[in-house]
Amino acid sequence: MAANTTYAVRVVFCIIQAAAGTIHCKASLNGPASPSYLRWNIFLATGGAGYNITAYDTTSLVSSGTSDYYMYLLEGTIGNGTNAGNLVFRWCQNTSSATALKVLKGAYMTLTKV
Repeated sequence: MAANTTYAVRVVFCIIQAAAGTIHCKASLNGPASPSYLRWNIFLATGGAGYNITAYDTTSLVSSGTSDYYMYLLEGTIGNGTNAGNLVFRWCQNTSSATALKVLKGAYMTLTKV
């Protein structure tokens, strides 16, 4: 990301949570230090709650405790500050489990200068 530039960001990812319980998926973005502003939401395509995120590395629990397929959409804008650098999408399994959480093929992230 270039310094002092505004971007629109979009991340689409699908997961399989193969076991019921507390496995869950958490997601966040990370980028260059000291952005001017961050505004994005994470939406669960099956009708779950959206999360209004306003800081890098603020994780959101983005799946329920049931065994199922989930599709997520993260959309927002980032006003990058004086530091250039990379934007990184991070996801993890919330709780250790013998049944792994899997991100499916076709996940993508776009970053568009606006």
